[in-house]
Amino acid sequence: MELIERFHSHVSVHPKTQCWHWKAYKTKEGYGNFSINGKSYRAHRFAYEYYREPLPEFVQGGPELHHTCATRGCVNPWHLELCESAEAHQRKEGRAKLSRQQVEEIRLRYAAGEKQVHLAPEYGVNQGMISKITRREIWKDI
Repeated sequence: MELIERFHSHVSVHPKTQCWHWKAYKTKEGYGNFSINGKSYRAHRFAYEYYREPLPEFVQGGPELHHTCATRGCVNPWHLELCESAEAHQRKEGRAKLSRQQVEEIRLRYAAGEKQVHLAPEYGVNQGMISKITRREIWKDI
């Protein structure tokens, strides 16, 4: 069986969320593991590299992959984004509730004249967060 076929034999696609749920072995943290030639890899990292682009070598404090769907067992490469580790840490701690796409939408809508106070409840954050986004104090890489 070809490598990518073997990978997909361990995936179940959720019809609504489009998450690719990993059905094989998972770590205690909920990440899928995929074995290639006897070596274990994180399944989501394999998917990202196969379908999107090579990842930089992991360095403490360096860029990390983030699940935009907030599902650790998801291996859909389009539910993953490479972000700076401080940003990834904020997301893991639950302090960042927004995806890159939502941040872009907020900035566009604000530039078109929508008020921060109206955007905040729609995105589930406070007005101060919207203000920091629109002034590029956070999410600077977008």
